[in-house]
Formats: sequence, C-alpha cells, structure tokens
Amino acid sequence: MSPFSDRHLKSLRDFFGQSLSTNEPLSAHCTYRIGGPAEYFISLSSEEKLSQGLEYCHEEHIPVMVLGRGSNILFPDEGLHGVVVQTVANEVVFQNDNAIVQAGTPLPKLARSAAEHSLSGLEFASGIPGTAGGAVIMNAGFKGQCMGDIVDKVSGYELIGRKFSIDKEQLEFRYRSSSLRNARKLLTQVVLRLSPGGPEEIKKRMADFNKERRNNQPIEYPSAGSVFKNPPERPAWKLIEEAGCKGLRVGNAQVSEKHGNYIINLGNATYNDVKKLIEIVVERVCNTSGIMLDLEILDIGTGPQRRKELQ
Repeated sequence: MSPFSDRHLKSLRDFFGQSLSTNEPLSAHCTYRIGGPAEYFISLSSEEKLSQGLEYCHEEHIPVMVLGRGSNILFPDEGLHGVVVQTVANEVVFQNDNAIVQAGTPLPKLARSAAEHSLSGLEFASGIPGTAGGAVIMNAGFKGQCMGDIVDKVSGYELIGRKFSIDKEQLEFRYRSSSLRNARKLLTQVVLRLSPGGPEEIKKRMADFNKERRNNQPIEYPSAGSVFKNPPERPAWKLIEEAGCKGLRVGNAQVSEKHGNYIINLGNATYNDVKKLIEIVVERVCNTSGIMLDLEILDIGTGPQRRKELQ
C-alpha cells in the first residue's frame, strides 16, 4: 500500500474525527463480500464539517466515492484510491403522509416503519438490502414498483461541498437509473410521499413480496442482486437460461442455479472471478439471442478511483 500523505490524513481527521479509518476492507461494506482496501473510509453519521471536508477533497484532487450498503456494487480486489464515504445516518420522521428519511436508512427498516405508521407505498422495498439514498439513485424496484413512484425531493451535498435540493421533476427517473447516478452528489435526505393504508394489509403485502424473493432468489449467498438490466425483448434471467449459463462457474463465482440473473459468491470469490463470468454470460447471450446485456450492478473496478498500484 502506498503511504498516506500525512497532511491529507491530518486534515481529514480534523474534518471527520473517529469516523475516518484507513485501509478499510471494502468487502466488509458490500453484499458481494468482495473488494480490497479503501485508502480512506468515512462512516458518515453527521453532516457536521461535511461541506468543508468535501471541499478540501475537491481542492486537493482526492477522489471521493459515496457508498450506501453496497448492495448493487462490485469492488476491485486491489482496493480504491481516495475517500469512500458510507452514509449510515438512518433517522426517519413522518409528517402526515410524508416520510423524511436520512439517506443511510436501510430499506427494510424504512418499509417496516412506514407500515407501523399506516403508510403504504414501500412494501416493494421491504426485502431490498439497500439504503434509501442508494435506492433513489438507482431507482430500485420490485414487481413493477420503484422508488421513482414515491420520491418527492432529495437533498445533500455536491462533491465540491455545496448543498443542493432537487425536486422529483428534475430527477429523471428511468429503469434502474436516475439523473443522480453519475451526478457526483452525496444524498443526505430523501422525502417520500406515501399513501394511507391499513397496517395489517400493508404487512401482508410485504410478507408476500419477501416470500417470493426467498423462493426465487439465492438470498442465502452473497451477491449484488440482479447483475443485468432486463432488455425490452424479454427478461435477462430468461436469456441467460436459454444461453445455457445457469450454474456456470469461474473460480468461486457462479451463475445461480436458482435465478439466472444472479452471480453469487460461493466463498472467497474475487473481482476477476465475477468479471470473467460476466463477460462469458454477455458473450453467450449475444451469440444465442443477438441481444447485448447491460450491467445493472456498478462495476467500480473500471472506474476512475480504481487503485492502479499497491506497494
């Protein structure tokens, strides 16, 4: 590992205190359980000094990446250069039919809280292992429902330190994406517009959704959820199955035999295991159907923050 700049480390400690760590294994902060160390890692539970800290990173050309629960992400084994900020603040406040949610709130917790307040609209999210902020950015969804249906507005900080607030109309929600996906912004708060409903009926819908997930998804293994977006022609899992890829394995990464659009970590799978398997699946599906699959997960190993050299 290349040595840290003493100046950078001291300054970041001034901004973030004990929430800052170094050489933090990213495998501990994503559902794939894959990934090397982050040079600097911040577990963000307060906005205090956040603006100054982000401005400092911008001025010093220190890359910054924002992380929720890491449920839709693939990190490289060699780790990342710069700062990874994980949002963990998770307070939820209900005002009439609105939920004012800190971005680090886990979706299952948020869905349960809404049900307890007799508010409907989040049942689909009760089994998604992400955060409110990440779910908005990726427009997470299940069974035809998605976060874009219920978001009213979001707020947070640009990665240069300025605060922002954006209404739903400007978020440009689309299938598994939004205008926030590559916007270099850190969400701190999400406002959701929900609907009144009976708590028992809401909880039953949540239970039904979660039962379907357990029956059809390999939740017993580490994964990042659906690897590929569904093309317009037909579902990705069906194309993968037709291409004979179910059960295909590279190292300790495997195309799930339970759901073809999941690549699971059988134990100690590496970034390269998953990456190679993705390439094989894409090639085989293209050869059999003529359709080129697009990734739904975020492959950080090809991004600008990938560490080029570890010493």
